[in-house]
Amino acid sequence: MKSDRDGGFLLGNALHDTLESVCYTDKFQKIYRDIATGVELCRQSCEYFGVCGGGAGSNKYWEKGTFTCSETNACKYRIKEVTNIVLEELEHSLSLI
Repeated sequence: MKSDRDGGFLLGNALHDTLESVCYTDKFQKIYRDIATGVELCRQSCEYFGVCGGGAGSNKYWEKGTFTCSETNACKYRIKEVTNIVLEELEHSLSLI
């Protein structure tokens, strides 16, 4: 995928690089750290972390322009709302509410 930020996501060349060698490049390491930071932000701030584990980096990047963020629209509507609906239905079916 092309991106104006950081020169895109080209991490290596399949003809010359191994998957393992690409993981040690500065570019990969920066992306990895940024994604880990975003996951940690979710862990610290979101009660739904156990459901999604910190979200999808791709959603964070394309919605917010960075991996180092927490909530996205995809998170709100695909994780949180669906979880709330499922929990509400479970509570009703078990006569908990």
